[in-house]
Amino acid sequence: MDWAIFDFTVRTRLQGWSWPNLCLHAAVTNGELVFDKWAPLERRKEAITCTNSVSSLNGAILRDPNYGTLTARDSSATTLASYRTSVASTMMASAKVGDPEMALNVPHNGDSRRSRISPMTYASSDNGKTVRNGPLRKLFDNFMDYTSSHGFAHIKRVNNRPGKMIWLILTLLGIGVAMYHAYKVIEQYTRYDYNTLLDIKFDANITFPAVTICNLNPYRLKQVERVVSFDKDLGRKYEEFTKGNDSSNSFAQLNDLLQAVNQLSKTNKSLLGHQLPDMLVECFYGSRECSADNFTLSYNFALGNCYTFNELSDFITNRAGPRYGLKLVMFTEIHQYVPQVAGSTGFKVVVHNQNQVPFPEEEGFHVASGFKTLIGVRRFELQRLGYPYYKCHPSATAGSLNLYNQTFKDSYSRSVCLRSCYQNALIDNCGCYTDEVPYPERMNKGITACSTNDTMEECSNVLYSKYFNDIEADIDALCPDCYPVCTEVKYYGTFSQSMIPVPNDDYVEQYILRMTRKSQSFQEWFDKLKEKNFSKETLDEKARYALAQVQIFFDELNYESVYQKPASTATDVISNLGGQLGLWIGMSLLSVFEYFELLGRLVIVLTRQIGKIDKTQQAPDIESQSTEM
Repeated sequence: MDWAIFDFTVRTRLQGWSWPNLCLHAAVTNGELVFDKWAPLERRKEAITCTNSVSSLNGAILRDPNYGTLTARDSSATTLASYRTSVASTMMASAKVGDPEMALNVPHNGDSRRSRISPMTYASSDNGKTVRNGPLRKLFDNFMDYTSSHGFAHIKRVNNRPGKMIWLILTLLGIGVAMYHAYKVIEQYTRYDYNTLLDIKFDANITFPAVTICNLNPYRLKQVERVVSFDKDLGRKYEEFTKGNDSSNSFAQLNDLLQAVNQLSKTNKSLLGHQLPDMLVECFYGSRECSADNFTLSYNFALGNCYTFNELSDFITNRAGPRYGLKLVMFTEIHQYVPQVAGSTGFKVVVHNQNQVPFPEEEGFHVASGFKTLIGVRRFELQRLGYPYYKCHPSATAGSLNLYNQTFKDSYSRSVCLRSCYQNALIDNCGCYTDEVPYPERMNKGITACSTNDTMEECSNVLYSKYFNDIEADIDALCPDCYPVCTEVKYYGTFSQSMIPVPNDDYVEQYILRMTRKSQSFQEWFDKLKEKNFSKETLDEKARYALAQVQIFFDELNYESVYQKPASTATDVISNLGGQLGLWIGMSLLSVFEYFELLGRLVIVLTRQIGKIDKTQQAPDIESQSTEM
């Protein structure tokens, strides 16, 4: 049988005479606790010895009546000595394991003394010094023996008080530093900082962007004269604008005219502007010829009819350079210009992503008539992280923040949001709407355009100036929800210009002849021009300034991709926490589970101890009885 030492408190009933300390050796047999081989003890200075000749004794439970505490000693380190008192050399007792107290009959010179053994406390020794222990102390002692985290085992291992204090201080210091760095790691993560990275990518089959082109003259003179002849309100505002001499009111008069034009039906507004079949003289995408059918019509508040190439298609290019892009020759229809409205001849070109709303009055390139304009573009991608790292809209529609989506199914952008915000502000503050922006679905049928009422028109002008003309206005306060989109694609370009055609009489004549064959409207205009008996030089000059040539192409197939990356991820937090805890106190993930195990055992011990205390208080106190033999 393998012997094992069980720690118990021995409380003897001495009945008036001094009972020696007991050395108990116990084992478990068939589920019962059996005490075997006991001996009296004696105290010699600071050492307590166990008198026992049993070689298998691995330890002892000792009780010192002078101090009322217990100590355990390894018998291999104990000098066995005899004791003066002659006592019986053996005793046997048994009790169920786990009982709060177990009665033990101890024979002594024919007497029977009854003792109680409580499993609630045990004893340990530190250099022969007696230390009273309980199950909690034992639990923590065992934890310090098996835990893989550093420091605790050294506190228990060292046999002197200064050494224990040093290791205790070092352990507490390590825990403090580890907790500080752990806090910094978590604090950095909860700040949601991010890094902005740049990546140069290459696409051998890159999608060609959408190209929107608008004539700088929004309305054809002939059509305006026809419309104002039967629309008195529009005619009055047109006359005020064209004959006005006060430059300070010119902007307000132009805005009134544009508002009045926007009251017309969609068809009439389109008829007022330039028609693409009349303007488009030549169109090539790479080596493929294109036509007006490859363009989509849209109406712009400031520039009238605009036409977008590749809005609904997916033209692909696999080469860079002017030969592999879009080439257009456009007729300005300069004879149809309204000078007070246009200001200059030519076109506005915007290169943008498909399904993105272009705003040519604010962005894009001016293509001057009489010149060949080369626009080399480069693709640029921007990916933002979104909440909580960055305030941006992940949705392409963004609901009421994008009124354009309700009509044109276009993607969200900050410019779209600002205009939608302005439209909503008009409805809320002025009780009217503007045709410059699509109507919201929530708008009541009774709400009219702002230009139909002087009071509402004045209100709308004030609001328009506040939103778009006041440089010092805090637009973020006016439209707090207009964040940029999380993922967007933009095109940035460089352009150069050269005069067309080559100033050679024969070439100019051939060039003009070729253009007249390609465009009926240009031919009709040129024929009428020749009837005015201009000189050949004048005719060539007027024909040259009536045409504009533009080429849009990729400078290169490489493009920039800028994206945001979290400065600290959950994986980084776990890794950094593990590194800090491992460096300062030697903890790993398994060490954490050891602490969870300790917590669970602590709950169990406390629960059992509380239950045993309750049972002890309820049970009657059984006094020890002695019987003389």
